[in-house]
Amino acid sequence: MKCYNCDVVLNDVPGEISLAFAIAGCQLGCRGCFWQSLQAASVYELSDELFVEKLMHVRDFISCVLFYGGEWQLTELVSKLKIAHEQGLKTCLYTGRQFISDKICQHLDFIKTGAYREDLGGLTSPITNQRLTSLVTGEDLTHLFQHVLPISGRRAV
Repeated sequence: MKCYNCDVVLNDVPGEISLAFAIAGCQLGCRGCFWQSLQAASVYELSDELFVEKLMHVRDFISCVLFYGGEWQLTELVSKLKIAHEQGLKTCLYTGRQFISDKICQHLDFIKTGAYREDLGGLTSPITNQRLTSLVTGEDLTHLFQHVLPISGRRAV
């Protein structure tokens, strides 16, 4: 599995601190998607061993592992989702697709579905087509993103 980068993120899964992996190989080509900025970036092989090593570096600070893509590499993604659960971590997948294989979903706690559309915006837009769902409870969590002001709209109090 090829990976562009990984980083700890605070806002992409409500109530969780996530180690997020941007996986290379998305073929959807959604206009305006942040993925376009990654196309020229270098990639590295995210083996299971390296994945565990990265988890161990931040294990005490995170509660979730997030994959931006990777569903096109079913076997490798499922392997990493299983490892994350074995470490007591929650799991999330961000995908531009509407439907994902049950072979993946059975190892997820959260999933973000829906292609990015510039005219509808991302999860913070009240008219977005994208949805973040808890697969544990079935609850649509999208509304939790729509109370966050964009950086440019924030004011000091």
